[in-house]
Amino acid sequence: AETRARAGGSELVVLDDPVQSLDDAHQVGLARAIERLASSCRVLVASMPSRLVEQIREAVGTPRTIHRLADGDSTRGSRLEGTDAL
Repeated sequence: AETRARAGGSELVVLDDPVQSLDDAHQVGLARAIERLASSCRVLVASMPSRLVEQIREAVGTPRTIHRLADGDSTRGSRLEGTDAL
């Protein structure tokens, strides 16, 4: 994805729960790769709380926004709990 984005092949890359089966060290490496990728296209990452989310929040220098979803319920569904523009 990083190579294609640099070559003009991607405007948006979506990563859906990319931390499955990754230990903390690999999640830190993934955060670094996401930062490199974000310099050439938009990156949307959907993830449960994890080391990856902490690393993106604390160490990624690219402008970013983190949206947190509240627990869903059967009557209201999913809703936005909060947003951090970093």
